[in-house]
Amino acid sequence: MRQVAVCLAGLLRSLPDVGESIQEFLVGPLDADLFVAGPVEHLAEWASALALFPTLAQVHLERENVTEFLHALGGNGAGWRAAATIKGNWLGCLEGEERDMRRRGSGLCQMYGHRQCLEMVTDRELKRGRQYEHVVWSRPDFVWLAAHPPLSLLPEGESDFWIIDGEDNGGINDRHWVLPRHLAPAILGSWDRLIDGSMADFFQQQRLPELSTETYFSFVLATSGVDKLIRRIPSLAFVPCANPHKRKQIDTSASSWDDSGRLDNVNVRCVRGGPKYRHEYRHARQVSDCKGSREWSLPLLWECWCVPKEELGMLHFMEYRLCVHAKLAAAGWKGKLDFYEE
Repeated sequence: MRQVAVCLAGLLRSLPDVGESIQEFLVGPLDADLFVAGPVEHLAEWASALALFPTLAQVHLERENVTEFLHALGGNGAGWRAAATIKGNWLGCLEGEERDMRRRGSGLCQMYGHRQCLEMVTDRELKRGRQYEHVVWSRPDFVWLAAHPPLSLLPEGESDFWIIDGEDNGGINDRHWVLPRHLAPAILGSWDRLIDGSMADFFQQQRLPELSTETYFSFVLATSGVDKLIRRIPSLAFVPCANPHKRKQIDTSASSWDDSGRLDNVNVRCVRGGPKYRHEYRHARQVSDCKGSREWSLPLLWECWCVPKEELGMLHFMEYRLCVHAKLAAAGWKGKLDFYEE
C-alpha cells in the first residue's frame, strides 16, 4: 500500500508535453498514488496523457469558475468580499461585477486546487482504510529534469515539510510542497480561511496594500504555526514558456533564452517551449547535470546543491538544515545531529 499521495492541480493542457517527466522523475521515484484536479475545459487536448500514470488514483474535473463557487456558498460572502478589497494576484482567477475585482494570475485557483486535493486524498484514505504518510502538492505543468529526492533522505528527527529552493518572490515558493499528512489540513486549508474571513481580518490589520500569491502563502504558513518546520530541497523542475490561459498573457517573442526574463513584477518574456523563468531553469539544470545517473544521497546533495549555499552563508538558516546534515555526511559523520533553538 503506497504511503505517498502526489496531487497535481491546475491547468492540465501541458500534460501531454510534461507528463512523461512527471511520471519518471516525481511519481515513480516516490512510489506514489497520483491525484489530478483541474478544469474540464479543453479535455480532448490532454485526456490521453492520463495513460502515462499507472498509479493514477483519482481525477476531479470541474468547469473553471471559482467566482461562481464563491457565490454558490450562500450567505453574504462577507469573508471573501472583504479579502477582495486587498489587491494583488493572490486572488488571481477572481472575476466579478466590479472592475477592480478582476485579477490576473492564479492564486484563488491554487487555493481551490488545494481544497480539491485534500478532498480527493481524504476520500481515497476512507476507501482504503489507511492514511498516507505524506502528501505532495505540485504543478501539473512542471518539466522535471531529474528524480525527486527520496523522502527517506531527511534525517530522523527533522521536519519533513519540504519546499523547493528559489522563486520565493517576496514570500514562499508555492510550486511544489512535500508535507506530512497531519499538516495537510492546515497547509492546504487556505480556501476555508478565505471563506471564513480570518485571513482578510489579518491582512486588513496589517494594512497591506496588495499581496502576491507567494506572500499570501507565507502568511498562511506563519499564522498556522508551521513556518518553522520548512526545510528546503533543490529545485529539479521548471515551468515552461506557454500561454495556457487568458488571465495572464505571456510574451513569447524572446529571440533566445538570454533575451528571456521578467519585464516587470507581473509580465514575463520567454521563448515558447523553453523555460518561463530563466533562473529557475538554470538552477534546476545545474543540480540535475551534477547528479547525473547517480542515486541521491546526503553526500551527493552536498556536492550538487549545498556547497554554493555554504559559500553564501546560508547554512545557519534552519530552512537549510538538510545541507548541514549533508555536509557532515560528506565528511564521513555517522552520528546523530541535534539542534538547539535559542
